[in-house]
Amino acid sequence: RFGRSELTLQYELEFTTLGGDSYLLANSGELRYLLQESNVNLTEFFYRYGGWSFYDISPLFPNNSDRDSHLNQFNVTHYWMFGAGGNVHGGYMFEINRAGDSPAQKDWSFDGHHISIGAVLPPWEKLVFSADLEFVVRKFTEPNTLSPGTKRDDSGPLIVLSLTRPIVPHFDVSVQYLYQQINSNIPAYDYRRAIYGLIGTGRF
Repeated sequence: RFGRSELTLQYELEFTTLGGDSYLLANSGELRYLLQESNVNLTEFFYRYGGWSFYDISPLFPNNSDRDSHLNQFNVTHYWMFGAGGNVHGGYMFEINRAGDSPAQKDWSFDGHHISIGAVLPPWEKLVFSADLEFVVRKFTEPNTLSPGTKRDDSGPLIVLSLTRPIVPHFDVSVQYLYQQINSNIPAYDYRRAIYGLIGTGRF
């Protein structure tokens, strides 16, 4: 921290299995800059770079490695603070994802736009409620192999609702609901999903 600013460098490693088989290895690094303009106004900027390596799984996903890609994201979010720890925020993120050179690999190259709004309410009876709504638009750069001559366009909302409570000092538990809907001009990529989560967070 320096003055009213804060600079953070973060690295994240993700390894995912599916049915006991290796599915995804992802690495990402993030540079985040936080500027507090006043007691009630705060702006956050970040740049994130990530690499995704997918594993082929036979017979379900024999060509999964076609999805290997590199992602660049640029984000700005502004926060309006109120009460004891509450805020309302809104932001925009631009992303560039690039895959390989073969037609099947180019299916996963896109430019994306994210517009987000959200709020965190001040604690009530030690409970903190947060809500975020994000609308995503992704324009793929090359014609899709599932629909020759057609460039894939995806769009849709992402909603995340969380309720958090401290259990002991430096440890919180959250229940979370996530809903995502993607509408695509290529029906094979249409989907909806709902995820319910129980999350523990420790600080030290």
